[in-house]
Amino acid sequence: MEIITFLFICLAISYLLGEIFESVKFPRVLAPLLVGFFLTFPPINALVFKNSFETQFLASFAKLGLIFLMFYTGLEIDVGAMLKEGKNTFLIMFFGALFPFAAGFVTLHFFFDQSILISIIVAALLGVSAEAVAVEILSELGMLNTRLGRLIVGAGTLDDTLEILILGAVVTLVSGSTTGQFSLVILHLIIFFALIYLSRYLFIPIILKIIGKTTSSYKLLIASIIMVLFMSIAAEFLDVGVVLGALLAGVAIKYTLIEEKEDSERQEITSSIRTLTFGFFAPFFFIQVGTQVQPDIITNTPVLGILLTVIVLVFQPLGAGIGNLISKHSFFEGVATGFGLANKGGMELVASSLALQAGLISPDLFSSIVFMTFVATFISPVFFKFLAKRVEKKFKEEPLI
Repeated sequence: MEIITFLFICLAISYLLGEIFESVKFPRVLAPLLVGFFLTFPPINALVFKNSFETQFLASFAKLGLIFLMFYTGLEIDVGAMLKEGKNTFLIMFFGALFPFAAGFVTLHFFFDQSILISIIVAALLGVSAEAVAVEILSELGMLNTRLGRLIVGAGTLDDTLEILILGAVVTLVSGSTTGQFSLVILHLIIFFALIYLSRYLFIPIILKIIGKTTSSYKLLIASIIMVLFMSIAAEFLDVGVVLGALLAGVAIKYTLIEEKEDSERQEITSSIRTLTFGFFAPFFFIQVGTQVQPDIITNTPVLGILLTVIVLVFQPLGAGIGNLISKHSFFEGVATGFGLANKGGMELVASSLALQAGLISPDLFSSIVFMTFVATFISPVFFKFLAKRVEKKFKEEPLI
């Protein structure tokens, strides 16, 4: 299929479905997810993906979609306000991961006779999140820089570090390495954060001197895009993930390149990034998430897949709610945050694929993880949007600029 035709079909159907979902109060993000799922049906798949080029094209655009989505989040979020919620954010992430981990371990080890090691790895995957889906919904509701938005992004950022450590553990098991491979993961994290620090206080100030403080908005926009792509490449090279790279690049750029601009100019730059992200790139990320599920997975998935899905959709919001309650905040707000973190579709698929290829897990267990990923990613946004609007109504606060 011609690339232009492919772009047209994906964007047009996603837009039309999004309008339909919005009219019935469903999150728009479900539209591209559903488009991606339909693309996996054999007749459609054979028509659209005639060779590997189309698949690679979608993967490239999906990666750009994720990069720009997290970059925009970094531009919007108020770091000072988020750091004030540091303890609260940590407790939400910790209990939101602990509860599904405990329930998953008990289910896998005691009821499905999985080994302790495999039970630990798979149970750990149940607590990780793909916050990009929640970011899309928060942006749609204009709530990205509210307290709920800061909790989601803060907990998601901590969770990204946990994901890297889990993936490092899986890679270590698959490769047969001992502590060397895992130590390398930690070293890469340290190098990456050092690079972010240098960018904030050395590289970006140099760029400011080159382009001048009175430069036009479109030049700043181009400089911002170049910086986020550079940081994403560096993050990928160091195996710490483009999510973390793009998010921190957005934060660094917000407080350097565009910090001294007038409010109207800052809004213009941020608005341009938002339009580029949600209007073009982001749908392809969600379409690719949808393509990771095969149609027959629904009928071939064992009972374990349903149990894992229930664990994620019940215990992650419950754990987040208790974490928020311990922080002396609303249990209801914590539950809403938990549903925002219950989205899947990223690292758990990568880690489980590696484990399957190495023979660490069975095809049935892999199918159960994929089933959980798809259903949780499709259902949790509905609950999250429903609860987020009520949390905002009950605990309304002005966005911090």
